[in-house]
Amino acid sequence: MHEAAPRRPPAEPAAEPPRRPAGALEAEVMAVLRAADTPLTAGQVRERLAVRPTGELSYSTVVTIVSRLHAKGLLARERAGRGFAYTPVDPASLAAGQMSRALDADVDHGDGQDRG
Repeated sequence: MHEAAPRRPPAEPAAEPPRRPAGALEAEVMAVLRAADTPLTAGQVRERLAVRPTGELSYSTVVTIVSRLHAKGLLARERAGRGFAYTPVDPASLAAGQMSRALDADVDHGDGQDRG
């Protein structure tokens, strides 16, 4: 009979960098875009984020973040070659857009009858 080889303790997982709190990456991207004096592409945002101590991000991660911020109405975009360049939407424009969408969706569902 064979003697079983001694068991080794399980290997400890490699230390991963701490995760950012929810929304922190979006806030970092918004800060970079607000600090810029011109619209920035996702690649330019990535370059500016790379100098921060939080570590380097992949290009696709930055594209995902700016796309989500645009979908939320927080960024405006314009064609820049085959991609887009992004700028933050000012608060007044953001509020006006939200009000317009609310009115278009008929949020109050009023039936137009005066019940008073």
